[in-house]
Amino acid sequence: MFKIIIGTLLLLSCSLIAQNKIQGKVTDINNAPVKFSEVLLINKDSIVLKNELTNDLGNFNIETEPGDYSLKIKQRGKIVWHRNVIAIGSVDLGVIKIDAGENLNEVLVKTSKKTFVRKLDRLLFNVENSLSSTGGNAIDVLKVTPGLQVANSGINIIGKNSVTVMTDGRLVQLSGEDLINFLSSIPADNIKSVEVITAPPAKYDAAGNSGIININLKKLNKEEPFNANINSSYEQKTYAAGTIGGNINSQVDRLSIYTNVNYKNGAFKIRENRKYFYPDQLWDEYNNKKENINLLSGRIGMDYKLDSKNELGASYLGSLSKPSNTEIDQTNIYDNQNELTDYYTKTASFKHRKDFFHSYNVHYKNVLDSLGKSISGNIDYLIADQDTDRTFDINSFVNGNSAFYNAFTNGNQNVKITTSNIDVELPYKKLKYNFGGKVSFIDTNNFFNYYDISTGESVLDTKQSNEFKYTENTQAVYFSTESKMDKWEFQIGLRAESTQTKGFSKTLNETNKSKYIKLFPTAYASYNVNDKNQLALNYSRRVGRPSYYMTNPFRTYINDYSYIEGNPFIQPEFNNNIELSHTYNDNLTTSLSFGYLENGKSQVQLLDPITNVSKFTYLNFCDVYSISFDASYTLKKGQWLESYNYANLFYKKTIANAVLDNQIVEMASYYFNSNNTFILNKSKTFFASLDLAYRSPQIINISHMGETFNINAGAKYFLLNKNLQFALNFYDLLRDNKYRAYSYSNGVKSQSNNYADSQFMRFSVLYKFGNSKINVREKKRGNETESNRAN
Repeated sequence: MFKIIIGTLLLLSCSLIAQNKIQGKVTDINNAPVKFSEVLLINKDSIVLKNELTNDLGNFNIETEPGDYSLKIKQRGKIVWHRNVIAIGSVDLGVIKIDAGENLNEVLVKTSKKTFVRKLDRLLFNVENSLSSTGGNAIDVLKVTPGLQVANSGINIIGKNSVTVMTDGRLVQLSGEDLINFLSSIPADNIKSVEVITAPPAKYDAAGNSGIININLKKLNKEEPFNANINSSYEQKTYAAGTIGGNINSQVDRLSIYTNVNYKNGAFKIRENRKYFYPDQLWDEYNNKKENINLLSGRIGMDYKLDSKNELGASYLGSLSKPSNTEIDQTNIYDNQNELTDYYTKTASFKHRKDFFHSYNVHYKNVLDSLGKSISGNIDYLIADQDTDRTFDINSFVNGNSAFYNAFTNGNQNVKITTSNIDVELPYKKLKYNFGGKVSFIDTNNFFNYYDISTGESVLDTKQSNEFKYTENTQAVYFSTESKMDKWEFQIGLRAESTQTKGFSKTLNETNKSKYIKLFPTAYASYNVNDKNQLALNYSRRVGRPSYYMTNPFRTYINDYSYIEGNPFIQPEFNNNIELSHTYNDNLTTSLSFGYLENGKSQVQLLDPITNVSKFTYLNFCDVYSISFDASYTLKKGQWLESYNYANLFYKKTIANAVLDNQIVEMASYYFNSNNTFILNKSKTFFASLDLAYRSPQIINISHMGETFNINAGAKYFLLNKNLQFALNFYDLLRDNKYRAYSYSNGVKSQSNNYADSQFMRFSVLYKFGNSKINVREKKRGNETESNRAN
């Protein structure tokens, strides 16, 4: 059925594109034409798409794509007229009278985007305006995005659950450490904006329990037929690190090409402390790692207008990374009198990896008529290949048992992901329909060989070696419709996804399969009370599928008393969320949401108080109930301060099953974030920033997390007509951004206190060059493609 529907969609033909027009005439109260008035066309994310000047007769004529916009007229920097406009066909606003005073002989048009824009269904973070992320990568950007929590295990919305990540509207089907490594290869200077979408419509994948993060990458600014930059940064943590890179973008006739390359080299330190409180003993483990970075990444893409009706594009994003680490791990064992008894030590561990990421995309779009009916498609192919070698010595003496041996391991993990989707938009005067489909194929192969080299010869240990294959195929179709009636706006949608998985362990000669079809409804309604107040209500159901590494049943031993084991029977988890929102004056947004996570899954640690063995595995073990209240407010003081402030109060209750002793863990918590940008001179070439974030103690599943307090500060200075910029940033000034947690298993308490070099300094330099002098009257929309994807 899914194949028939997808095939039908692919056979839809295309026709032509026609622009919609918004026109009018601006006059003063005496009906005299007002020339050089600034007319701004603004989308729903408060981004200025176009700005035109009225001509000598006061007329303006703006061409745009179909959609809902806000049209504003400015005189001498002040808004003198404002109206919401639906662009379908030609819209004639007639004569617009304003109190113009004296006409302007010359107007210098300057548009600026807010750094943070909070809307009813999403937070938009314009990375280009952020000082804190300058010189970093996509992970650094997400770390300073309000409300997000980033760790090696994934990315979460504070107070809620995990999210999935997209780049340019396309799902990145990686998770855990693989996702973190991939995002680390994307320089912050190549990111245009980040959208945290808490209520995605049916068009988007249902994966991601709390929503989607969409990272919009930069493309060529159409105001500049050619532009380029070179950049470099220096970081000082426990160890130093440096980056160097550049971009070259060009447009020739119908062809636009964008490209960049970046290289990073350096190191940082990780300190971990884990304690296990057994009935008769305390095991106190210390682990120190030096992580070495050696990363080369690049991106190249093109968009080509075949004619006025069709556009074709392709892009490549890839990286080559050769990280390595040295590690010392020691466990001291104490008796009930806190006297040191035995000890367990693992030393001289060295690991080296070689990671390849290759992501290819081909996309096509055709607009069918003047109302904006369109059909578009994407084909994506991703390869993630990882080779790992590790050598270590083990020296232990525990409870009268001693052991000493050397070992060497090597392995390979290869992930291939192919996706294809097609989307159709059919807007009419009163209704808009969207439908489409998607297919994805994930093919994973990994092997792990364990060699005992204690005798000086390499002896393969087949009991600790492993080979595992995993495939996951998903087919999806969706349909949604939306309508506007007076002050009301409605949207309903339904997405159906069919998933088939197969895991095969050659080592254990074991095959596990699963197959399921699930429905994911979405509903959205908003009401404009008046010009300053808007209410919205939405509902969504989403899924969190297990990653391939979670299903691998083989045991990987960390040491004699600790191992990791996958679960081939783990099932997806589902989240139901309903949210009520209010926006006042496009500036203050509040929301109240209720969430229910069923069949929750995660990695859990099972501790045996008799054998002292620690087992890490993946289980569906809990249901989670949550209530969250959010508020955000943007403060602007004159021309010198922009402050975005976000607060979150949330309550979570986790009910675990019998595997974790039927624990019930609940807690009320809160989070606060304030991002402040200061303009320090009249020419707007000197900026400073101060960001503060505090998170109170909270729970994640059954783990109790300690509080964190983070302060970042920075400054940026522009020279040479703003083409040369210097930035200096300081992160985690109080060195309090640590991972602190404790939990219980079989009555045994485990406690962690980890720190990963979050306090550091970064100095960045960037130089831009290209065609920047453009006649303001001929100004075209430079972020058209990105905005289409964002909407």
